[in-house]
Amino acid sequence: MSQNTSQKENADKVLEYNGTKFQCRYDHPARYRHTALPLRIRMTPYTPDGKPVTKAMMGKSDSTRNLEKAARARSKKHFREEVFAIEAAKIVLQMREVGLLPDSDTADSEDLSALLKEIREAIFALHQKDWGPSTREEYAGQYRILQEEVAHINPLELSNDAYKTLQETICRNASVASKSLRSWQEGDAPPSSAAKRIYILRLTIRYLQQQEGIAIPCDPTRYFGRKNRTDELLDLLENAHLFPREALTDLVQFLPTAFSLLPILLAIQLDTGLRISEVLGLVWADLHTVSGSQGTLYYLSVTGQLTTAGKRTSTPKTVNAYRTVPLARKIGQLLYTEYNRLRALRKDIDRFTIIGTGSGSSPREDNASHLAQKRAYLQYLEGAFTKVHLFERVQVQRPYWFDREKQDEALQDSLTSHSLRRNFCSRLYAGSGIEPLEIFHQMGHDPSTILPKKTVSLGGAKTETELYHMCLFHERNTPYPSFSALHYQVEENGLHADIPSCHISLTVAPGQMLSLDVQDTQPGNYLNIQPDEGLTCQLIHHTSTTVTQVRLPPVSLPSEPGQYIHPEDYLPPLPRTPADKEPEK
Repeated sequence: MSQNTSQKENADKVLEYNGTKFQCRYDHPARYRHTALPLRIRMTPYTPDGKPVTKAMMGKSDSTRNLEKAARARSKKHFREEVFAIEAAKIVLQMREVGLLPDSDTADSEDLSALLKEIREAIFALHQKDWGPSTREEYAGQYRILQEEVAHINPLELSNDAYKTLQETICRNASVASKSLRSWQEGDAPPSSAAKRIYILRLTIRYLQQQEGIAIPCDPTRYFGRKNRTDELLDLLENAHLFPREALTDLVQFLPTAFSLLPILLAIQLDTGLRISEVLGLVWADLHTVSGSQGTLYYLSVTGQLTTAGKRTSTPKTVNAYRTVPLARKIGQLLYTEYNRLRALRKDIDRFTIIGTGSGSSPREDNASHLAQKRAYLQYLEGAFTKVHLFERVQVQRPYWFDREKQDEALQDSLTSHSLRRNFCSRLYAGSGIEPLEIFHQMGHDPSTILPKKTVSLGGAKTETELYHMCLFHERNTPYPSFSALHYQVEENGLHADIPSCHISLTVAPGQMLSLDVQDTQPGNYLNIQPDEGLTCQLIHHTSTTVTQVRLPPVSLPSEPGQYIHPEDYLPPLPRTPADKEPEK
């Protein structure tokens, strides 16, 4: 046993990349101990004649000390399998530039596919900081497809005309494989997958020209295609950004009274706007509670996603996708009840995915089981959309018709799980009252792409008070409301409402006197006090800072739990003129 361990340790100390050996030294610095990458590795490359490379040999300085390139990883296994090749490729490239290693033999290749295979690690190493984990995974798949598409192409014969023809071939191949693209012809904008492969092709050709010295006779430019005007109209009109009120109400009715996996997944997506990969990648540890004046509320932490291969990974789509999102109390209660039931059966339930334990049997965390649950959910979702006649209800709300067949086809393609996310985002902007920066956070989007960078500051983790206020705002806007008014017990020292609200219920002691200060948060507000029997209410003083903040006649509001206000109901009343102002009483 000890001999095998010693051999493994020696294998970890000396690793090889494309014929170049590296001496690796491992340690765990105290400052990295509680980080995601606690292991530090110092890599020293060796020349072909077996001498360690010094800083002077690399032109770093005049020092004769050995070069030690620092890298970090979670463990030795993580370093060997994922980090080493990327870091070693960078060092090998630098060694070629200073003449410590001979140029590669790629210049002698007459097959562009073979060249792409040889420089793959170097390409991904050079763009490691620019591409996130999910982007690297996506580009890795497109890179493999690109290798097949450029097979038997001689790089020395790739002229500008041949390069443009290759780009169009990539676009046609992508359009044939696409499930949603309706048509593509020369001059149109590239399909999404083709745009990725053309981008990779540009990177690889420039690398071969500049780093490998191969005289490829083309200028690797972008493919400037115009977007089909019909497709532009279809994208604008047929994306079902906001579900009709009747369809939304019917979808809400799918929420069961007891835990059932597929309806719960639908409710989570409709209520939180999570991506389908994020919903399927939720683990039980992502479910949280927070307590406050209105009782216990719930929220979710997005800490990973389910990949297309069915593997649950701790890296979501983007850096901004790491976030906390509020969850309706009705859904949270169902999830928490099921969590407590499972926790009584096994204490380590936190680390399992919800879809891996939702079938009622023992946890199944293999990729095949995850993919089977994903297929079942998508099939259930399609059936739910059909049952509530979502297609027909969205169809009749079109602003105008120009090609019914193409419009219907585009609308049908857009009614996927992602339409739940679009509907959630539209509801937030239409009438939630939430600040745009917070909407970016809840959606997992990067606000710097639209908002000025000076205004973008999401801060760190939310405090418990901030989390509770976030959940209260959500309860005010969710399609699954559990209460319609904030209720407070009036104490002698007074109180302050947690969040701005249009409906507050107060309980006062017999004989108690109280003073209400109501702050106008938006133009057009009105004050309507409805005391129960035995209570006397008198308006002592009313100050209006703007014309639209005068007292208006009462308007009935939902007073029963379960009533949902559609964003269309949030339209403010028209401003009143000074002549319409009533005298104060």
